[in-house]
Amino acid sequence: MFCNSEKCCATCFQTLRHRSTKTGKSSYAALFSHCAGPKAGPTLDAMLFIYGNGACVGYMVFIGDFVPAILALLFPSQEWAKISNGFSRTCSIIIAAVLLVPMMLPSDLSKLKFLQPVSIMALVYMSVVVAVECPYSFTEHHNQHGFGEVRLFTFSLHFFEAGNREGAKAGNGFLI
Repeated sequence: MFCNSEKCCATCFQTLRHRSTKTGKSSYAALFSHCAGPKAGPTLDAMLFIYGNGACVGYMVFIGDFVPAILALLFPSQEWAKISNGFSRTCSIIIAAVLLVPMMLPSDLSKLKFLQPVSIMALVYMSVVVAVECPYSFTEHHNQHGFGEVRLFTFSLHFFEAGNREGAKAGNGFLI
């Protein structure tokens, strides 16, 4: 499945590059306007703006969820670090936003390519941690009261029910 997705993405990007070169358009919006009419480009830009803002909000929610817990681990004797739903959550979101804004403002983002290895190493690290910790956590909590039924693998055709409340209540997924 991953190989098919990769082939599909590679074909799409190759087609976009070829069409962009052929038409002389330098952005997706300009290429889309060339193909679908003059109102299509601004519409695509608006949709990408909304999508990008949604991704940023999701990222800030993750920051607000994880950084206070990390602070509580780093500073166990501090009372301010133990409160994860108030001041430390808000501060961690604001500090992350302040650190990210300078990286978003320049018109030339090519310098951010030097940060790419950091994100790749973070993904590799996270994959290794999950691969190492999963078997231990599975065997430790198997058939324990309070952890529910722990299954190593479950085949289900209800893939899209994992994120909604009805699917979570039915035991097909998790509740967001």
